[in-house]
Amino acid sequence: MKCAHPIEEIVGQTVQLKRVGKGYIGLCPFHAERTPSFYVYPDPLTGGSWYCFSARCQRGGDVFTFVQMRDGLTFRQAVAYVQGLAPAAARRPTGGHGHGQAPRQRTPADEQRRALQVAVDLYARRLWQTRSYPGRRYLEQRGITEHTARAYRLGYCSGEDHIEFAAELRRLHIPLQAAKDIGLIDGVTGCERFAGRMTIPELRGGQVRWLTGRHLQDVPDKYLNIYGPRHILGADTVYGAAEIIADEGPFNWLTLCQWHLPAFAFTGGSLPEEGMQWLQAARRIYLPFNRDQAGWSATCRLAPHLDGHAEIITLPSRWHDHEINDINDLHCASADPYAGYHLFRHCGQAALPWNDAYLDLDFHDLPIVLP
Repeated sequence: MKCAHPIEEIVGQTVQLKRVGKGYIGLCPFHAERTPSFYVYPDPLTGGSWYCFSARCQRGGDVFTFVQMRDGLTFRQAVAYVQGLAPAAARRPTGGHGHGQAPRQRTPADEQRRALQVAVDLYARRLWQTRSYPGRRYLEQRGITEHTARAYRLGYCSGEDHIEFAAELRRLHIPLQAAKDIGLIDGVTGCERFAGRMTIPELRGGQVRWLTGRHLQDVPDKYLNIYGPRHILGADTVYGAAEIIADEGPFNWLTLCQWHLPAFAFTGGSLPEEGMQWLQAARRIYLPFNRDQAGWSATCRLAPHLDGHAEIITLPSRWHDHEINDINDLHCASADPYAGYHLFRHCGQAALPWNDAYLDLDFHDLPIVLP
């Protein structure tokens, strides 16, 4: 089956490839880089392979591995995706499309990725429009700067511009159904599902892979995700790091990014399968648990899988007359934007190595060690 689907064609759905000798080279889609280090090696007998020679990556595999990592799929899902593509032999070349090759027909997954990119670009633009003041005000309250918001492509969905979104999809010849299938548009009402939320995308090599949205109010389901497998936020920035900070909260993650600390967010209280592989290479993984049962439960689900590399960071319950539940609270408790950072670093020095005995404790009973 792999031989029926040339690896350069499937990789070329995501990566702009340049012919070099008998293979291809391009920018790696799994980490940020400016100098190409991502190679594709076609082979009609085996189906071909790929490998990234960057010191930050050094990963490789076959076409199934690539689709797994690109789309956050299981092996079986990746096989099903490739199996669903039209075989190369069934595609008839026509002139006028470069080297006599016919343009590749886009799959539903391709259209969904394109629709997601359009949505993230649109929401990012909306954030800085006059009517999106509630979104900017919310970022200000959470201590997230404009520089951070722009760097991480944060956006705001007011819910008032679904007509503009649909028009942009039509202009780019993206089926409206693609936006419905991925959960950007409600299939019944036709409205934007992320209305009233800050949008936080996961970027891989500058390309959008996933999206979550945080409601401006503390509603029961304050976070909303697009349909499909969950991704982690921040994989590009922490791959290969010896010490990593993990948190379940996207705004805690943004705070850590703003402090220039290597961090990722495992939204939903558990780590997607894609994250377990590269986490094993880290020497130490810090888990600053949130002072609530949900946050502690998430820590308890993740820590036992980290092969003794996990350490728990405890935060003060109050600071500057503010109740502290998580990292973002620490950041917002002081008018000095660096005070929370320095206190967090001190707390990290007193981190507790994970002990499976903690699984039987309530977070109120965890030994608190502060510097």
